[in-house]
Amino acid sequence: MSSTSNENISSYVIFKSKGQHINTSYTPIDIHPIHPWIVYADSDSNIVIQNYQNNEKILNFSISQHDEEKKEQILLLQKKVPTLSALSSSVGGGINGGTNTNSNNGSLSNSPSNNVAFIGSTGGVDSRSASVTSIGSGTPISGNSNSNSPSVPTLQVIGNQTLHNRSPNNTIKLSPNSSNNDSLNNSSSSYNNNININNYMNENLDKMKLGQIKFIYFYDKHTRSCKDKKPKISQNKLQNISKAQPSVGIEDYIVVVAENRIVFINYHSQRLREVKIPAFENKSPNSVEFFSNSPFVAFGGPDSMIRLWNTEKWEIEKQLAGHPKGTIVKLKAIEIEGEFLVSGGTDGFVCVWNVKTGSLATQFSKVHEIVDLSYDYVTGQVLALTQDRHIMIYDLNTLKEVSKVSCGKKEFFSIEAFYHARFNQDLLLGMKQPAQVSFFSRSGSTKEYSIDLDALLNPSKKEKSKLYKVVQHPLQPHLLLCWLNKSVYIVSTLATSIPMQVTTFNSQSNDHTVYYPYAGYLYSSSLTNVLTSEKVQTPIQLSLNENYKLDISPSGKYLSIHAIGSGNYQILEISTWKILEKGQALDVAWSGKGKDSTVDEKFGKLEKLLESVDSVKKKKTLGILPIVKSTKKEETVISKILLKTKEFNNNVVQELLLHANEDRISGGLMLGVYHKESTNPNGTSSYGSSGSIGSGSSTISSTSSSSLINGSIGGSGASSGSSNNNSINSQPILEPPIITTGEETESKSFQLLDWWTLQPVGESLPPPLKIYWDQNQTHCAIAFTHYFFVFKLRPTFHMLCRWSLGITSAVWHNNTLFFSTHNDIQCIFPHKHESSPIILASSTGNVFPEDLYDPSSGSLSTSKPNQSFSTLPNIKPTGPISLIEVNNEGLVLLDSNYKFYCIPLTHYLLKFFILAQMEAIDLAMKCSTMVDPKYHYLMAKFLTVRGHPKECLQMNGISNFLKFQICLNNEAFETSLDIVPLITEAIKSGQSITNENNNDEEVTLASMGKMCIEIGQRAQNKNEYSTAEKAFKLATSLEPNSAYQELALHYVFLKKMNELKELQQSISTTYPLESNLISLFLD
Repeated sequence: MSSTSNENISSYVIFKSKGQHINTSYTPIDIHPIHPWIVYADSDSNIVIQNYQNNEKILNFSISQHDEEKKEQILLLQKKVPTLSALSSSVGGGINGGTNTNSNNGSLSNSPSNNVAFIGSTGGVDSRSASVTSIGSGTPISGNSNSNSPSVPTLQVIGNQTLHNRSPNNTIKLSPNSSNNDSLNNSSSSYNNNININNYMNENLDKMKLGQIKFIYFYDKHTRSCKDKKPKISQNKLQNISKAQPSVGIEDYIVVVAENRIVFINYHSQRLREVKIPAFENKSPNSVEFFSNSPFVAFGGPDSMIRLWNTEKWEIEKQLAGHPKGTIVKLKAIEIEGEFLVSGGTDGFVCVWNVKTGSLATQFSKVHEIVDLSYDYVTGQVLALTQDRHIMIYDLNTLKEVSKVSCGKKEFFSIEAFYHARFNQDLLLGMKQPAQVSFFSRSGSTKEYSIDLDALLNPSKKEKSKLYKVVQHPLQPHLLLCWLNKSVYIVSTLATSIPMQVTTFNSQSNDHTVYYPYAGYLYSSSLTNVLTSEKVQTPIQLSLNENYKLDISPSGKYLSIHAIGSGNYQILEISTWKILEKGQALDVAWSGKGKDSTVDEKFGKLEKLLESVDSVKKKKTLGILPIVKSTKKEETVISKILLKTKEFNNNVVQELLLHANEDRISGGLMLGVYHKESTNPNGTSSYGSSGSIGSGSSTISSTSSSSLINGSIGGSGASSGSSNNNSINSQPILEPPIITTGEETESKSFQLLDWWTLQPVGESLPPPLKIYWDQNQTHCAIAFTHYFFVFKLRPTFHMLCRWSLGITSAVWHNNTLFFSTHNDIQCIFPHKHESSPIILASSTGNVFPEDLYDPSSGSLSTSKPNQSFSTLPNIKPTGPISLIEVNNEGLVLLDSNYKFYCIPLTHYLLKFFILAQMEAIDLAMKCSTMVDPKYHYLMAKFLTVRGHPKECLQMNGISNFLKFQICLNNEAFETSLDIVPLITEAIKSGQSITNENNNDEEVTLASMGKMCIEIGQRAQNKNEYSTAEKAFKLATSLEPNSAYQELALHYVFLKKMNELKELQQSISTTYPLESNLISLFLD
């Protein structure tokens, strides 16, 4: 049974092309897996690449225009290059007896200046070549012409002709002048030869006619990598990505299959390569398939033959014969456990081929004519859609037919495997008329779900829409590229929300487990080998039409599930999946760790209270929802919010009465309360109706009962209404206020509370999107729309840094923050001195450092199970993602299709930063020896700002002078003085003292002496007198005049008269002025 969706069109259609595109029975269209591109052929057979996010046309290429230019080149060459017959006639008798004259006889063979000029060739133009002129420029591209040589036609370029935007509007034509016409038409032999060449050229150009375009595909490095479904361990995957690829056959192509030709177009250089297969000269192929790890392209022909074209050799590699008769309608490459190819034809046979040997591996039993074919990489099943409206399912492991599913009365033309959390169905089918996309279940356990594109996109119903083609995005299965009537649409079956998940650590298995909603159930997965392990279904059922908030207790024993729409919640014990508590609440949250060393778990929830006020009897009644409505018109109902917190270990419950506008909370180390700002009758904005949290009663139930504080929140709302409440005076704030600046001060409607006392902590804040708490209770990140803060929790709650980035998801790991934005995935190492972030992945593939995924720059753990990494780890999955956890040297994340990815964290530079951030300096320094020296400057800066300058001396990639500056800036005076002799020796020998190219002034012995004096003075200020004396003595050999004066003053300050006398005696002859000064000190 089909159910048509009535949702808003804006939730489906995310792109619609402009104009009419097709007037043919074919549907040449494709979508790129990484870039937001679609490629299609318009009504004029122009190849168009368009960005579906901003509607920008990136490429508009005309193959016919390219052929016309080629024809013009041949015409130009035939007028300049003599034929063999012309040469023979010239040699036999010649013109004027073979002598060279100045007459315009038109014999190009007699002119030594007539050579070939190649249109579009690089390099300078020869002095003997033809003159090429661009209209509007007025500058001929020619050298000195010989007066004895006949004139040649001038090539004129009309319009803005560029390779980037080659279209029929830009033309190239020849405009020969009159003298050229006279000179070229006077030779009868050349004329006859021209006729012969023209006939030959026109005959070949007729063969080069394109015809209607049938198929068009992207064929580049991204499409090949995304087709690679082989499970690989991390080392093999990284080596596969970074290994050098051959230069032939791996360029970025668009493959165009037309009725008469097969063309590969490089969409960068826009050069064409023809595929010459004699069998396809009269009848073109009906199906095309590519491989990821081999240079083969498979073509299925109308003669029941499959031909493998080698893109490296540029020739036919193999021919596969096995179909009895008919046309090959679909091919699918299978690259798991070897390389295989599945084919389906109009003869009703589905065949599996071994590509390496070229043999037929198996052939399934004959069925009705095959309409479409697909392969499910998840189950290893082949899906065949037949003409008699059935779906045949074959298992390649057993080589047997699994099942046969009926499609009912609907006639579908395409089939794909489909997996998404929103749907219980696992098959995607397209129907031409009425235009529908249907979702089937191959098991038959769930009903069909259909999206009526005709009703959705053509509400006027003046003309029924026809769906010609549906292409599923390779990495985002919720994006469907649809060719509907004569326009192109991209339809999304997914709301743009962050995938919901929670993670806990299992100490027994020493592994993380992630829980997430999927296909109507709560699922769990182990993060070790998460890409290859199976999803585990729990007995907890979840509604498909509900948004859920999942949260887990600090100990990992309890899981709360809150349905945001209905308000129903339940608390489950994970070990047994027993329901411990359930009910209704506006919001729920879990606490962080308690005050003691043991974990005191607290669970908080918001309940809505209705206060009924009878204006006649002056009675008040309180009740928790649900409540029966009163029929008395004189009664009014006032809504309030009750915050309840419960300790699971000792069953202590605390209650705090909030206001009706405070209807959302956030969990973590501190309890956050959100407040919807309201406007008072006088027009001023206040925090709640009474301006304070806890203006009502608050009780502790169990063994004791008392009132908690009515702490007013700072700001303008702190004083309003507080005098009207009979409450205890607010206690002093325990933590210093959080200072915010700029746009963050515009709205303050979020307050942090202590879980155990419900007292406010600090000032009120702007309402954040989410707070990410560090499990070590050392840091937290507060995310807003366009920026986020990082706060340090110990010894006081204070801000460390602010970043102008909008983050969509984040996770902490050993004081390192991993976060995702709309465009990339980064990690930062919070400190009061900001450091450069590491870019782990981006939508463009650019990362920092550039060799982040080079196997030679990282290590792979052998003591732990190897984690399987996702394809192209430098490419961020498109759409909203959720970062899960760092596990086994990999950052695990989940996309909106609930597909797992893992980004390797094996680069030694990244390991060094993480270890240094968690204060494991010894391990960090061991790791630093494996880092490329070009990063040592960055590493040294990272260490010095964190108070470890001495460790920088172990790095060989930084100069001694830089080490000296690092120690000097970080007041490591003793260490800096130890480096001075090395620098002075280099200066004396004329060697370069720095390799960082960041020194502003030339370093001399005198300047080094001044820096030693500076060290001595700074050491004196810190009462480090022995270091100061060492610095002054060292400076005496570099800047003696000033150094002896400072050393003498140092002895006077310390009252070292004996040392002062010795100093005077040693310099009395060489430095008399300084000696006389010391005499004054002694007197």
